[in-house]
Amino acid sequence: MRRILALVTRLVSTRMERLRACLPLLVRYNSVMPEDPTQRAEDDLEFTDMPTARAPDWELVFHDDPETPTDFVMYLLEHLCGHSEEQARSIVQELNTRGLAVAAALPERMARAKLSQIEDAAKGKYPFKATIQSAE
Repeated sequence: MRRILALVTRLVSTRMERLRACLPLLVRYNSVMPEDPTQRAEDDLEFTDMPTARAPDWELVFHDDPETPTDFVMYLLEHLCGHSEEQARSIVQELNTRGLAVAAALPERMARAKLSQIEDAAKGKYPFKATIQSAE
């Protein structure tokens, strides 16, 4: 019985020593340090006035062709580009008038992903053409 008690006491004291050694680290990393530059006060306007950096936009351009139905272009604009029906109709009208229209302005990776989705949707059905170009 004494052996078991001695083993338990040693085990508990060893674990307590480890916890005591970790305690300063726990306190240090869980408390808010006032000199920490990532912590800001509620009334600190310095950070809110800073502009947000954005990736340069790329334009997703739709090209008009006589074989692709307007309903399909409307579907692409509403479901893949996220436009409302009104916005989609306006873009389709510009597409019919000018022969091309900017469907969306997105960061390059998103524009390439949307272009791929649009090409997949049209593949084998319509000769619809869309391209991306730098907005600058």
